[in-house]
Amino acid sequence: MAEVPAQTPLVTQFLAAVNEFNNCKAGGDYQNLAKYYDPSAQLQEVDPDQFGNLKTHSPRDGIGGVIDYLAKSQPALLPRFWPILPFTETYPTTTSATLDGSATYFDCTANPPPPDPPAPALPIETKAFTIKFHFEFKLTGTTWLVTNGCAKKI
Repeated sequence: MAEVPAQTPLVTQFLAAVNEFNNCKAGGDYQNLAKYYDPSAQLQEVDPDQFGNLKTHSPRDGIGGVIDYLAKSQPALLPRFWPILPFTETYPTTTSATLDGSATYFDCTANPPPPDPPAPALPIETKAFTIKFHFEFKLTGTTWLVTNGCAKKI
């Protein structure tokens, strides 16, 4: 059996944040994620449209925009994000870092309301898919805070 390498504080905190995100069920749960974000954080959305294609969105700016978006729109979708090991850590400075990798993503986007006028019925099936992610962090005290994040379907 291969030996598992030691986790860095950045990876430990990232996986804790992912675990907390994956356990969110209500708006208040998403509000609790604020502790992982820098006040000026920017994130891109990952949600697919009714055909499974990722939508193009402008980033959610600032912690207020990120948390507000999550708390208001995500409880109905219950998104889940499972990083696939290994991922790449980079430390440009002692107080900045990036994580790049892939993950399995899933949410409850299914059976959207038909367009007006209704289009022919499509077999809509919600399936997990693989994404590439990139997160940037800033070290504040002993805590790594997300400053930027994006993902795209691969």
